Amino acid sequence: MTNPKVALAATLIAASASPLCFAQPTFEAYGTLVTGLYYTDAQGGKSGKLGMSGWKETPLDSKVALKGREDLGNGWYAGFQLESGIALDTGAFGSSGTGFNAVSRIFVGTENIEFTAGRMPNFTAATSPYSFYARLRANATRSQLAGLAPAGITFNLASIDNLIAFSTPFRKGFFIEGLYSNGAEANEQAYDWEDRDRVVQLGTGWVGDKVRFGINLSYATQADDPRYTEKNATKGIHLVGNYNFGGPEVALVLYKGFDDWQIGAVPDMGAIVNKAGGTGNYNKSAGGMDTSVAFLSFGYPYQSHYISFVASYLNAKWKGKSAGMKHTEGSAWTGGVLYYYYFTKKTQLYAGGSYSAGDKLLNTVDRFNQVMLTTGLLHKF
Repeated sequence: MTNPKVALAATLIAASASPLCFAQPTFEAYGTLVTGLYYTDAQGGKSGKLGMSGWKETPLDSKVALKGREDLGNGWYAGFQLESGIALDTGAFGSSGTGFNAVSRIFVGTENIEFTAGRMPNFTAATSPYSFYARLRANATRSQLAGLAPAGITFNLASIDNLIAFSTPFRKGFFIEGLYSNGAEANEQAYDWEDRDRVVQLGTGWVGDKVRFGINLSYATQADDPRYTEKNATKGIHLVGNYNFGGPEVALVLYKGFDDWQIGAVPDMGAIVNKAGGTGNYNKSAGGMDTSVAFLSFGYPYQSHYISFVASYLNAKWKGKSAGMKHTEGSAWTGGVLYYYYFTKKTQLYAGGSYSAGDKLLNTVDRFNQVMLTTGLLHKF
């Protein structure tokens, strides 16, 4: 028979170690390290460029991250997440002087919904924590590489500041998520806080055993600059579907954008217009680019191998001032392949390439007229 005094002493010791009997906070450090060789040859260029892979030149960006979580009781929890990209070829952290350039957020939630505030990627970038594209497996190549990712030609503002968002969990069944950003920090300093430069996204859909599908609506205003014409707000509709055959999978992304001011995550709309002969038209225009995108990808896993293929089509029509422009509309086709060999679940060898060809308005844009080849090693920790 247990001595009552011994039992009481053990209880007191346990209580002193955890006074309110709450679960201990969890903490993890994780990341991705990727490096390799990267070759591009823009059509019409003098020569191709071969070098060690840099930023945005690998299937996933290298990053280091910290994440913590603590139970609050009554089914609630709170936590934080910090992620910084690394240019592995130089060792530099972040970009443009931003330390945690990818994610810096605090969150609170239950098993049914989570709320967050801070900085994080928009939903149509295929990176954590609330990616609409990642949830629906919109890209069977599992890559951000040029010509191999839908986010390179659809609405994608990458990571954005001053953001609040909510999301239901990443699990089977119906989901809904939304975000609002009050603008980039730099534009808050340059213009009044109440001026434009806002972002809104709302996504919903279904995740099943074999079928995934959903719709995302995107809306973004441009920061007012009194020197130039006020620009129309961007509106975008993303339709995503994925079907898994029990290993092999096929994914389709359809996007329609109205008054886009950049294609993908690259803010080079002014350069596109200028190269078409419309120097000065970008700043004088209220209307932007109307875009239509179809992105089809297929992936096939076999033992330690995974091979994927992609084909995409982009049509872009400039609605702004067109004085001096040779073309106001153009198209671009892309095809590509990416192969992974899994040494383990965390370490992979990759190799692939893509070919892009644009015409008329997009004929002079290097990223829509190039050959890309790459190979390297990816490790997650």
